[in-house]
Amino acid sequence: MPRCCTLITLICALYCSSAAVMWPSRAAAETPPSTPVFVVEGVAIPGFGGEMSALPDGRTTTAARVFNDAFPEGAPLGIGTVLVPGDRILCTRARVVIRRGDDEYIHVHEGGEVTLTAERSIVQSLGEVYYRVRDAFRVEYGSIETTVEGTRFLVVGGEAGDATVSVDEGIVTVRTPAGAQAVAAGQTLLATPTAAPPVPSKWSSRAQGQALSKTVGMGRPRVLLGALAQGSLTGSSADTLSSVGALQVRPLASIRVAGPVRVLLEPGVAVGSHTLQVPVNAGMELMVARFAFGATAAVTRERRTADCGAEQELLHLSGAGHARAALPLGRHLQLLGAARVGRSTVWSGELGAGVGWVF
Repeated sequence: MPRCCTLITLICALYCSSAAVMWPSRAAAETPPSTPVFVVEGVAIPGFGGEMSALPDGRTTTAARVFNDAFPEGAPLGIGTVLVPGDRILCTRARVVIRRGDDEYIHVHEGGEVTLTAERSIVQSLGEVYYRVRDAFRVEYGSIETTVEGTRFLVVGGEAGDATVSVDEGIVTVRTPAGAQAVAAGQTLLATPTAAPPVPSKWSSRAQGQALSKTVGMGRPRVLLGALAQGSLTGSSADTLSSVGALQVRPLASIRVAGPVRVLLEPGVAVGSHTLQVPVNAGMELMVARFAFGATAAVTRERRTADCGAEQELLHLSGAGHARAALPLGRHLQLLGAARVGRSTVWSGELGAGVGWVF
Protein backbone atom coordinates (compact mmCIF):
# COMPACT_ATOMS: atom_id res chain seq x y z
CA MET A 1 0.00 0.00 0.00
CA PRO A 2 1.39 3.45 -0.87
CA ARG A 3 2.64 5.50 2.04
CA CYS A 4 0.06 8.25 1.37
CA CYS A 5 -2.83 5.77 1.71
CA THR A 6 -1.47 4.54 5.03
CA LEU A 7 -1.31 8.11 6.33
CA ILE A 8 -4.89 8.83 5.20
CA THR A 9 -6.13 5.64 6.90
CA LEU A 10 -4.42 6.61 10.18
CA ILE A 11 -5.93 10.12 10.12
CA CYS A 12 -9.44 8.71 9.53
CA ALA A 13 -9.06 6.28 12.41
CA LEU A 14 -7.99 9.04 14.80
CA TYR A 15 -10.91 11.23 13.69
CA CYS A 16 -13.45 8.48 14.27
CA SER A 17 -12.01 7.75 17.71
CA SER A 18 -12.22 11.43 18.69
CA ALA A 19 -15.80 11.67 17.42
CA ALA A 20 -16.81 8.67 19.49
CA VAL A 21 -15.44 10.32 22.62
CA MET A 22 -16.87 13.79 21.95
CA TRP A 23 -20.29 12.67 20.65
CA PRO A 24 -21.49 9.57 22.53
CA SER A 25 -24.21 7.40 21.08
CA ARG A 26 -27.89 8.22 21.65
CA ALA A 27 -28.21 5.17 23.91
CA ALA A 28 -25.39 6.41 26.15
CA ALA A 29 -26.76 9.96 26.21
CA GLU A 30 -30.21 8.71 27.26
CA THR A 31 -29.01 6.45 30.07
CA PRO A 32 -31.45 6.97 32.95
CA PRO A 33 -30.20 8.37 36.26
CA SER A 34 -29.23 5.97 39.02
CA THR A 35 -32.01 4.46 41.12
CA PRO A 36 -32.55 6.40 44.37
CA VAL A 37 -31.60 4.75 47.64
CA PHE A 38 -34.30 4.52 50.33
CA VAL A 39 -33.37 3.63 53.92
CA VAL A 40 -35.55 3.46 57.02
CA GLU A 41 -33.97 6.10 59.25
CA GLY A 42 -36.24 5.74 62.28
CA VAL A 43 -39.24 3.84 63.63
CA ALA A 44 -41.37 4.83 66.63
CA ILE A 45 -44.11 2.78 68.26
CA PRO A 46 -46.60 3.89 70.93
CA GLY A 47 -45.87 2.89 74.50
CA PHE A 48 -47.84 3.16 77.71
CA GLY A 49 -49.63 6.49 77.89
CA GLY A 50 -49.47 7.02 74.14
CA GLU A 51 -45.88 8.34 74.10
CA MET A 52 -43.93 7.30 71.02
CA SER A 53 -40.84 5.23 71.80
CA ALA A 54 -37.95 4.66 69.42
CA LEU A 55 -37.64 1.10 68.15
CA PRO A 56 -34.21 -0.23 69.23
CA ASP A 57 -31.62 -1.08 66.58
CA GLY A 58 -31.84 -4.67 65.39
CA ARG A 59 -35.57 -5.00 66.09
CA THR A 60 -38.50 -4.90 63.68
CA THR A 61 -42.21 -4.25 64.13
CA THR A 62 -45.31 -5.40 62.30
CA ALA A 63 -46.87 -2.02 63.12
CA ALA A 64 -44.99 -0.84 60.00
CA ARG A 65 -44.68 -3.20 57.02
CA VAL A 66 -43.32 -3.23 53.48
CA PHE A 67 -45.20 -4.98 50.66
CA ASN A 68 -43.59 -6.11 47.39
CA ASP A 69 -43.31 -9.17 45.13
CA ALA A 70 -41.06 -10.93 47.62
CA PHE A 71 -43.36 -10.16 50.57
CA PRO A 72 -46.93 -9.96 49.27
CA GLU A 73 -48.27 -10.34 52.83
CA GLY A 74 -45.93 -7.67 54.17
CA ALA A 75 -42.61 -7.81 56.02
CA PRO A 76 -41.92 -5.95 59.28
CA LEU A 77 -39.75 -2.84 59.18
CA GLY A 78 -36.83 -1.83 61.36
CA ILE A 79 -34.14 0.82 61.45
CA GLY A 80 -31.72 0.37 58.56
CA THR A 81 -34.13 -1.54 56.31
CA VAL A 82 -33.26 -0.80 52.67
CA LEU A 83 -36.22 -0.14 50.39
CA VAL A 84 -36.46 0.02 46.59
CA PRO A 85 -38.80 1.66 44.08
CA GLY A 86 -42.09 -0.22 43.92
CA ASP A 87 -42.14 -0.99 47.65
CA ARG A 88 -45.39 -0.09 49.42
CA ILE A 89 -45.06 0.99 53.06
CA LEU A 90 -48.03 0.80 55.43
CA CYS A 91 -47.92 2.15 58.99
CA THR A 92 -50.74 1.01 61.26
CA ARG A 93 -49.58 1.94 64.77
CA ALA A 94 -46.08 3.22 64.03
CA ARG A 95 -44.30 6.25 62.62
CA VAL A 96 -41.54 5.71 60.09
CA VAL A 97 -38.94 8.11 58.71
CA ILE A 98 -37.60 7.11 55.28
CA ARG A 99 -34.47 8.78 53.97
CA ARG A 100 -34.38 9.28 50.21
CA GLY A 101 -30.83 9.75 48.99
CA ASP A 102 -28.65 11.87 51.25
CA ASP A 103 -30.86 14.61 52.66
CA GLU A 104 -34.52 14.09 51.81
CA TYR A 105 -36.94 12.62 54.34
CA ILE A 106 -40.44 11.18 54.23
CA HIS A 107 -42.28 10.95 57.58
CA VAL A 108 -45.09 8.39 57.37
CA HIS A 109 -47.37 8.73 60.40
CA GLU A 110 -49.81 6.24 61.90
CA GLY A 111 -52.37 5.18 59.32
CA GLY A 112 -50.21 6.37 56.42
CA GLU A 113 -49.42 4.43 53.25
CA VAL A 114 -47.00 5.33 50.44
CA THR A 115 -45.49 3.63 47.39
CA LEU A 116 -41.91 4.51 46.43
CA THR A 117 -40.96 5.29 42.84
CA ALA A 118 -37.72 5.64 40.88
CA GLU A 119 -38.73 9.13 39.78
CA ARG A 120 -38.74 12.28 41.87
CA SER A 121 -42.23 11.45 43.04
CA ILE A 122 -44.17 9.31 45.46
CA VAL A 123 -47.65 7.80 45.50
CA GLN A 124 -49.54 8.40 48.75
CA SER A 125 -52.58 6.19 49.31
CA LEU A 126 -53.63 6.83 52.91
CA GLY A 127 -53.14 8.92 55.98
CA GLU A 128 -50.76 11.64 57.02
CA VAL A 129 -47.28 12.07 55.50
CA TYR A 130 -44.80 14.92 56.04
CA TYR A 131 -42.20 15.61 53.34
CA ARG A 132 -38.80 17.33 53.55
CA VAL A 133 -37.46 17.43 49.99
CA ARG A 134 -35.26 19.56 47.76
CA ASP A 135 -35.50 20.39 44.05
CA ALA A 136 -38.55 19.32 42.04
CA PHE A 137 -40.73 16.67 43.69
CA ARG A 138 -44.27 15.38 43.15
CA VAL A 139 -46.79 13.70 45.47
CA GLU A 140 -49.69 11.85 43.85
CA TYR A 141 -52.80 11.20 45.93
CA GLY A 142 -55.37 9.72 43.58
CA SER A 143 -56.11 12.42 41.01
CA ILE A 144 -54.73 15.15 43.31
CA GLU A 145 -51.14 16.10 42.59
CA THR A 146 -48.84 18.26 44.71
CA THR A 147 -45.65 19.57 43.07
CA VAL A 148 -42.86 21.48 44.78
CA GLU A 149 -39.40 22.93 44.23
CA GLY A 150 -37.72 21.98 47.49
CA THR A 151 -39.82 22.54 50.60
CA ARG A 152 -41.48 21.05 53.68
CA PHE A 153 -45.15 20.20 53.57
CA LEU A 154 -47.82 17.85 54.90
CA VAL A 155 -50.38 15.82 52.94
CA VAL A 156 -53.30 14.28 54.85
CA GLY A 157 -55.46 11.98 52.78
CA GLY A 158 -59.18 11.54 53.35
CA GLU A 159 -61.36 8.48 52.81
CA ALA A 160 -63.32 10.12 49.97
CA GLY A 161 -60.19 10.76 47.90
CA ASP A 162 -59.77 14.33 49.10
CA ALA A 163 -56.47 15.60 50.53
CA THR A 164 -55.48 18.41 52.87
CA VAL A 165 -52.18 20.03 51.88
CA SER A 166 -50.43 22.25 54.45
CA VAL A 167 -47.11 24.01 53.87
CA ASP A 168 -44.44 24.41 56.53
CA GLU A 169 -41.77 25.99 54.31
CA GLY A 170 -41.63 27.14 50.67
CA ILE A 171 -44.42 27.05 48.08
CA VAL A 172 -46.27 24.07 46.61
CA THR A 173 -48.75 23.76 43.74
CA VAL A 174 -51.83 21.59 44.19
CA ARG A 175 -53.44 20.26 40.99
CA THR A 176 -56.66 18.41 40.29
CA PRO A 177 -58.25 17.60 36.91
CA ALA A 178 -60.23 20.85 37.30
CA GLY A 179 -57.43 23.32 38.07
CA ALA A 180 -54.37 24.31 40.11
CA GLN A 181 -53.64 26.47 43.15
CA ALA A 182 -50.41 27.69 44.80
CA VAL A 183 -50.06 27.25 48.56
CA ALA A 184 -47.45 29.26 50.49
CA ALA A 185 -45.80 28.64 53.86
CA GLY A 186 -48.28 28.86 56.73
CA GLN A 187 -51.26 28.09 54.48
CA THR A 188 -53.48 25.05 54.00
CA LEU A 189 -56.27 23.89 51.68
CA LEU A 190 -58.58 20.93 51.21
CA ALA A 191 -58.51 19.59 47.63
CA THR A 192 -61.16 17.30 46.18
CA PRO A 193 -60.83 15.23 42.98
CA THR A 194 -63.94 16.74 41.36
CA ALA A 195 -63.25 20.47 41.79
CA ALA A 196 -60.50 23.02 41.36
CA PRO A 197 -58.45 23.56 44.54
CA PRO A 198 -59.86 26.43 46.63
CA VAL A 199 -57.99 29.53 47.76
CA PRO A 200 -55.78 28.47 50.69
CA SER A 201 -56.48 29.62 54.24
CA LYS A 202 -54.21 30.18 57.22
CA TRP A 203 -52.79 27.04 58.79
CA SER A 204 -53.82 27.55 62.42
CA SER A 205 -51.13 27.54 65.09
CA ARG A 206 -52.84 24.70 66.92
CA ALA A 207 -53.13 22.45 63.85
CA GLN A 208 -49.61 23.33 62.74
CA GLY A 209 -48.20 22.61 66.19
CA GLN A 210 -49.95 19.25 66.47
CA ALA A 211 -48.73 18.20 63.02
CA LEU A 212 -45.14 19.37 63.33
CA SER A 213 -44.69 18.01 66.86
CA LYS A 214 -44.86 14.51 65.35
CA THR A 215 -41.74 15.21 63.28
CA VAL A 216 -39.41 16.08 66.18
CA GLY A 217 -37.85 12.62 66.11
CA MET A 218 -38.32 8.99 66.87
CA GLY A 219 -39.20 8.46 70.51
CA ARG A 220 -39.07 12.14 71.31
CA PRO A 221 -39.52 14.64 72.84
CA ARG A 222 -37.13 13.49 75.57
CA VAL A 223 -36.63 16.84 77.32
CA LEU A 224 -38.99 19.69 78.18
CA LEU A 225 -37.55 23.02 79.31
CA GLY A 226 -40.00 25.74 80.21
CA ALA A 227 -41.17 28.46 82.54
CA LEU A 228 -44.48 29.00 84.33
CA ALA A 229 -46.05 32.16 85.74
CA GLN A 230 -48.37 31.14 88.57
CA GLY A 231 -50.54 32.49 91.30
CA SER A 232 -49.92 30.76 94.62
CA LEU A 233 -51.70 30.67 97.95
CA THR A 234 -50.00 29.56 101.16
CA GLY A 235 -52.30 28.89 104.09
CA SER A 236 -52.15 29.74 107.78
CA SER A 237 -51.94 27.68 110.93
CA ALA A 238 -51.80 28.20 114.68
CA ASP A 239 -48.05 28.80 114.70
CA THR A 240 -47.83 30.98 111.58
CA LEU A 241 -49.28 34.25 110.41
CA SER A 242 -52.34 34.56 108.17
CA SER A 243 -52.52 33.01 104.71
CA VAL A 244 -50.83 34.91 101.88
CA GLY A 245 -50.98 35.03 98.11
CA ALA A 246 -48.05 35.54 95.77
CA LEU A 247 -47.04 35.72 92.14
CA GLN A 248 -44.63 32.93 91.33
CA VAL A 249 -42.20 32.28 88.48
CA ARG A 250 -41.07 28.69 88.03
CA PRO A 251 -38.53 27.39 85.51
CA LEU A 252 -38.97 23.67 84.94
CA ALA A 253 -37.10 20.74 83.44
CA SER A 254 -38.80 17.44 82.66
CA ILE A 255 -36.52 14.66 81.41
CA ARG A 256 -37.73 11.36 80.01
CA VAL A 257 -36.06 8.36 81.68
CA ALA A 258 -38.14 5.38 80.51
CA GLY A 259 -41.26 5.27 78.38
CA PRO A 260 -43.74 7.79 79.81
CA VAL A 261 -41.82 8.19 83.10
CA ARG A 262 -40.03 11.51 83.60
CA VAL A 263 -37.91 13.20 86.24
CA LEU A 264 -39.09 16.71 87.13
CA LEU A 265 -37.14 19.61 88.65
CA GLU A 266 -38.87 22.93 89.42
CA PRO A 267 -37.12 25.70 91.35
CA GLY A 268 -38.80 29.08 91.61
CA VAL A 269 -39.37 32.36 93.38
CA ALA A 270 -42.65 33.82 94.67
CA VAL A 271 -43.24 37.40 95.72
CA GLY A 272 -46.29 38.87 97.45
CA SER A 273 -47.12 41.88 99.58
CA HIS A 274 -46.53 39.84 102.75
CA THR A 275 -44.25 37.02 101.59
CA LEU A 276 -41.06 36.09 99.80
CA GLN A 277 -40.67 32.40 98.97
CA VAL A 278 -37.94 30.36 97.31
CA PRO A 279 -39.32 26.86 96.57
CA VAL A 280 -37.52 23.89 95.05
CA ASN A 281 -39.57 20.90 93.83
CA ALA A 282 -38.18 17.58 92.62
CA GLY A 283 -40.03 14.41 91.77
CA MET A 284 -41.44 12.11 89.12
CA GLU A 285 -44.28 12.39 86.63
CA LEU A 286 -46.12 10.23 84.14
CA MET A 287 -46.95 11.46 80.63
CA VAL A 288 -50.31 10.41 79.19
CA ALA A 289 -50.85 11.88 75.72
CA ARG A 290 -50.56 15.67 76.23
CA PHE A 291 -50.95 15.50 80.02
CA ALA A 292 -48.51 14.95 82.87
CA PHE A 293 -49.45 13.77 86.37
CA GLY A 294 -46.96 13.43 89.18
CA ALA A 295 -45.76 14.02 92.70
CA THR A 296 -42.88 16.05 94.07
CA ALA A 297 -41.11 16.70 97.33
CA ALA A 298 -40.69 20.41 98.02
CA VAL A 299 -38.46 22.55 100.20
CA THR A 300 -39.60 26.18 100.52
CA ARG A 301 -37.79 28.94 102.34
CA GLU A 302 -40.23 31.75 103.24
CA ARG A 303 -40.07 35.18 104.87
CA ARG A 304 -43.57 36.29 105.90
CA THR A 305 -44.47 39.80 107.09
CA ALA A 306 -47.59 40.88 108.98
CA ASP A 307 -49.36 44.22 108.58
CA CYS A 308 -47.84 45.36 111.87
CA GLY A 309 -44.35 44.67 110.59
CA ALA A 310 -43.73 41.40 112.46
CA GLU A 311 -41.68 38.91 110.47
CA GLN A 312 -41.31 35.16 110.48
CA GLU A 313 -38.67 32.97 108.88
CA LEU A 314 -40.31 29.71 107.81
CA LEU A 315 -39.06 26.49 106.27
CA HIS A 316 -41.71 24.30 104.63
CA LEU A 317 -40.98 20.64 103.92
CA SER A 318 -43.88 19.29 101.92
CA GLY A 319 -45.19 16.90 99.36
CA ALA A 320 -47.33 17.95 96.43
CA GLY A 321 -49.30 16.52 93.56
CA HIS A 322 -49.43 18.25 90.20
CA ALA A 323 -51.01 18.10 86.76
CA ARG A 324 -49.82 19.79 83.57
CA ALA A 325 -51.27 20.03 80.07
CA ALA A 326 -49.43 20.91 76.86
CA LEU A 327 -50.75 22.40 73.63
CA PRO A 328 -48.26 22.23 70.71
CA LEU A 329 -47.69 25.57 68.98
CA GLY A 330 -44.95 24.37 66.63
CA ARG A 331 -42.38 21.66 66.09
CA HIS A 332 -40.77 22.38 69.48
CA LEU A 333 -42.85 25.13 71.15
CA GLN A 334 -45.69 24.29 73.55
CA LEU A 335 -48.22 26.24 75.58
CA LEU A 336 -48.37 24.88 79.14
CA GLY A 337 -51.01 24.97 81.86
CA ALA A 338 -50.29 23.64 85.36
CA ALA A 339 -51.85 23.15 88.79
CA ARG A 340 -50.35 21.96 92.06
CA VAL A 341 -51.65 21.22 95.58
CA GLY A 342 -49.29 20.54 98.49
CA ARG A 343 -49.33 20.00 102.23
CA SER A 344 -46.75 20.49 104.97
CA THR A 345 -47.53 22.44 108.13
CA VAL A 346 -49.88 24.45 105.91
CA TRP A 347 -51.79 23.87 102.69
CA SER A 348 -50.55 25.48 99.49
CA GLY A 349 -51.93 25.71 95.99
CA GLU A 350 -50.66 26.97 92.64
CA LEU A 351 -52.29 27.61 89.27
CA GLY A 352 -50.62 29.07 86.19
CA ALA A 353 -49.54 28.93 82.57
CA GLY A 354 -46.36 29.25 80.57
CA VAL A 355 -44.39 28.02 77.59
CA GLY A 356 -42.09 25.07 76.99
CA TRP A 357 -39.51 23.93 74.44
CA VAL A 358 -39.31 20.19 73.71
CA PHE A 359 -36.50 18.31 71.99
